[in-house]
Amino acid sequence: MRRTYRFWVYGGEDDPQLRASVFVRQQLQREGYEFEQDGLNYRNDDLRAVFLVGPKTKHQWHPESKKEADLFIGRNQSPGVLMQSKIHFVTYTPRYNHCFWITVDELERQYERAQVDGDMNAEDEFDIKVTTSNVARLTLHGEPPIQTFRTGVRNETVSDIR
Repeated sequence: MRRTYRFWVYGGEDDPQLRASVFVRQQLQREGYEFEQDGLNYRNDDLRAVFLVGPKTKHQWHPESKKEADLFIGRNQSPGVLMQSKIHFVTYTPRYNHCFWITVDELERQYERAQVDGDMNAEDEFDIKVTTSNVARLTLHGEPPIQTFRTGVRNETVSDIR
């Protein structure tokens, strides 16, 4: 089974370090990956990989290669995890108090386990269930209709916020 990776490699045409990226590309070719050559550069769409070579350049960025690398990164970077509908968050200090759409504003007892379990129902935007332990004050963040909701919670369950 082949995995899909996203990566770029760069070296200047006159850079002795370019050999390292050539060796990587050659090994990938031995393992069955085919590369399309475009001038000094090589691409593989299965891997989402590009091997860039700066023309007549030593150990530094060639301006056009840098632009191409930045464009590749912009197209292929992962946006990360943008939102979680279910959260299980544990903290012992208000210094580390934020997880996605929940912020623990105040603990009942510092340096003891505080826990927030949150469930934002995707079918009903008003159906939010939050259960806490050792949390004195809590803020929920989100798109309307939630926007920002603050509550003083003492080991209770808050649900169906309207």
